[in-house]
Amino acid sequence: MSERRKRLQGRSKLMAYIAAGIVHAIIIGAMVFNFSSKPESIEADFAEKVDVVKATTIDESEIQKKQDELKQKEREQRRQKEAERKRLQKLKDDAQKEEKRIDELKEKQKQELEKATELEQQRKEIALKKAQEEAKRKQEAEERKKQEDARKRKEAEAAKKREQERLQQEELDRIKREEQELAARREMNERLAQEEQMIRQQRAQQRATTLSSKYAALIKQRVQPKITISPDFSPTLSTRMNVKLSSSGDVRAVRIIESSGNSAYDRAVETAIYASSPLPIPSQDEDPDVNKMFQDLTLNFSIDGR
Repeated sequence: MSERRKRLQGRSKLMAYIAAGIVHAIIIGAMVFNFSSKPESIEADFAEKVDVVKATTIDESEIQKKQDELKQKEREQRRQKEAERKRLQKLKDDAQKEEKRIDELKEKQKQELEKATELEQQRKEIALKKAQEEAKRKQEAEERKKQEDARKRKEAEAAKKREQERLQQEELDRIKREEQELAARREMNERLAQEEQMIRQQRAQQRATTLSSKYAALIKQRVQPKITISPDFSPTLSTRMNVKLSSSGDVRAVRIIESSGNSAYDRAVETAIYASSPLPIPSQDEDPDVNKMFQDLTLNFSIDGR
């Protein structure tokens, strides 16, 4: 029985707390919505409901605290409303001032526009009068100028004719002198060009001869040791070969131009030429003409190496 009694007491306390919370919420709601308009009624109801709260063990000091908070909140709301009212009134006053300033500015612009229009009209009238006077003065000046120009033109035409005749004669004399000088310079340049060409040809020929001799000897020095000599070959055998080379000296083809009379020796020379590829020839940088000449080369090969 004692355990059941404890449970009943606990449940009673829980119900009392719940009832107190509900009453507390009702009181706060009533104070929020009706405090500003019916303070006396709220206080009476509050006093009556405080008794109820006491009956349910609610702390009176806690209710007083909530009431003070509600009053403080109401005062804050009134203060914010007053501040908002003042802010809106200031915005209204500023808008009215700005509207007045804009109206004054428009009126001032209108007056300035009218004044500018009047001044522009005056300027145009003055400009028109000046233009008319300038046109008249210009016309008179042009007429005087025409008369003066006509006189000067006649004098200039006569002087020009005399000058043209003099210049024509001078030009004829100059052309004749220039033709004589040009003929003399042309003849001298031709002689100089012929001499220079001859000198270049001689130098090129000398260089080509020197390079040809040099590289022909180098080629023979390269090929000769590779020629297979049979003991039964005559020491007087000699063959003439045409060799096609690339620009870098690679052997492309070998052809017998003049046989030695001994086919075995001819084949030995041909084989030695192929075996010696690439052959030493002048490079294109050294002399492009000689390099080209060596790409189609004719050489004599003899057993004695001459």
